[in-house]
Amino acid sequence: MSVDNSKRLARAILDLAHSLSLVREARSLSIEQLATRTGLAVDDIEMLEEGDVSDVSILLRVIDALDAHVELEPGFHIAVDSKVVA
Repeated sequence: MSVDNSKRLARAILDLAHSLSLVREARSLSIEQLATRTGLAVDDIEMLEEGDVSDVSILLRVIDALDAHVELEPGFHIAVDSKVVA
């Protein structure tokens, strides 16, 4: 993967993490409630929402717990619940 593509992917993942925090808030869930739903620590959720996506399994657990629909399209375009975020 080229440096440019790596940067674009990293930016898309950051945007996805931010969008998931917006989805959590739209569903009226606190970080603590989401942590309980996922079985993750509150710190893990906070780090994810700040853009630290070092463990993709955490990202997947949060997406599942939020019942969010995420699509990755060519060119690293990401949509969450039908809204393009990156």
